[in-house]
Amino acid sequence: MHAFISRYLEPIDALTEIIYGLLIVMTFTMAFRAFDASSLTGRLDIVAEASVRRLLIAAFGCTVAWGLIDGVIYVMSSLAERGERQRLIKVIKTAPDERAATEAIAEELDDAVGPLASDAGRGQLYADVLEHLRDEPPAHEGIKREDIYGAIALVLLAIVATLPVVIPFLFVTDPAAAIRTSNLIAIAMLFIAGYRWAKYARANPLKIGLLTAGIGVVLVLVAIPLGG
Repeated sequence: MHAFISRYLEPIDALTEIIYGLLIVMTFTMAFRAFDASSLTGRLDIVAEASVRRLLIAAFGCTVAWGLIDGVIYVMSSLAERGERQRLIKVIKTAPDERAATEAIAEELDDAVGPLASDAGRGQLYADVLEHLRDEPPAHEGIKREDIYGAIALVLLAIVATLPVVIPFLFVTDPAAAIRTSNLIAIAMLFIAGYRWAKYARANPLKIGLLTAGIGVVLVLVAIPLGG
């Protein structure tokens, strides 16, 4: 599974997905406690156990739903990116002259290339892009196999990454204790995911790890007065 996910998702995208998934599950479980399980605190009877089981099912369903939504958005984003390429090809082909075509390419690429190359270097690059795309025939870009596999990778990642957060609901029968244990696991995982994300982004790992974990802590502190 790791090889499959690594093949279709960049590490920084995968870690971002993990962070989002953890925060969403945390938000969901604390909201559930505020609306359903707050009255059961301290009760270790069959009613409390049933509440924890409902929370387990609901949290897992939330994770699956988030993965599916993100998978659909991934496919849509892939289509949009390829659509931008086809739009640029159309602009180049309908440009009145080479200068207008080059300006269209510059408008598309300047933000990304500007900090990385000199004016002369950018000019040469845009000329090469024009030469490459000028004779390329327009194509209708539909959904590709890689899009589907990427979406599946996102769903699998969302589920697997958040499983540790829902495990306490299998073994802890008190709703309040189960949620707090889940919160602690999620906060620890947020720190690890943020730390690793920062390494790929060339940021300060400790600061980013503490920042992502801090978001989880803030969620808990905000939810407690509300019954979460």
